[in-house]
Amino acid sequence: MYGNDFTSSDFGRAHSALHWEDIRTFKTMGVEQYDFCGWYSGKEDKELLNNNKLKEQFTTNVVKEYSGVIYKSIFIKLFKAIKK
Repeated sequence: MYGNDFTSSDFGRAHSALHWEDIRTFKTMGVEQYDFCGWYSGKEDKELLNNNKLKEQFTTNVVKEYSGVIYKSIFIKLFKAIKK
């Protein structure tokens, strides 16, 4: 059996190529936006910062999105206030 002679750089290039092929395919289908699924906003994790660099190779357009829960029921708002 063959040994693993691949470096992390090899895997990074393959990952980029796969994203590029996805983008090309989606463009032929008329898709106008491609979501790379997430952005690391921290400063410490080198691997996640490298993921950001990969995404920046394709575009400089970074969209900030937020998710959370909005409590609309008065009962739930009251319960959350009591729980604190």
